[in-house]
Amino acid sequence: MVYNSKKLNKNNNINNFYYICKKTREITMATTKFKLGEVLELNTELLHLLQENITFKTKYWLNKILVETSKEVKTFDIIKAELIEKYGKEVKKGEGKSIDPSNKNWKDAQEEFNPVLENEIEINHTEFKFEDFNFTSPKNYYQFTKLFSE
Repeated sequence: MVYNSKKLNKNNNINNFYYICKKTREITMATTKFKLGEVLELNTELLHLLQENITFKTKYWLNKILVETSKEVKTFDIIKAELIEKYGKEVKKGEGKSIDPSNKNWKDAQEEFNPVLENEIEINHTEFKFEDFNFTSPKNYYQFTKLFSE
């Protein structure tokens, strides 16, 4: 497929790249539901996937998902910090708090924390195909494989 370079240079920004990606590969957008705990795993898997030897276009779409999952991770970190502040004990002077399983507040913290991990999150993404990846060895990307089309 040939593109008019004058047209692309006229508005040289990320939208042009998005346009090229959509034209060179049929893009099917989808929404997948994950629990927050799964989103945390997906975020880690995406960070590893971006280190793989894959095409720039595929990395572009992965990065768009990573931006979404990173927002959820930041929200999770805030909630976790609030729970540690509420139920934790100071480890050493000036070193912050932690919650130890032997702590009497452990059960209360878990009762408040576990439902947070069960919250459903919708992730908007492009559907991936196995051809988009050229792995030479099997990887453990369990959450990520939910984003594949059949």
